[in-house]
Amino acid sequence: MALAKSTVVARVRRLVNDRPWETTSTTATTSATVAVPDGAQWAEGDILEWTFSATGQGEQALVRSVSANNLTVLRGY
Repeated sequence: MALAKSTVVARVRRLVNDRPWETTSTTATTSATVAVPDGAQWAEGDILEWTFSATGQGEQALVRSVSANNLTVLRGY
């Protein structure tokens, strides 16, 4: 069974408890704020990644600041 590279990366990250994937936000493509389940898991300088379920493609963002469960990010990082 062949797996896509993104699938392998996601599985390895889960195995090593690396959780960069944001899955709960309804982030618009232009928003600089991303809601996460637990803001304590993030720090300035972290890289946030998520996939768009409709296209299967993803995006990375640089975390600029954390306020409770909201991250201010630089999109398209």
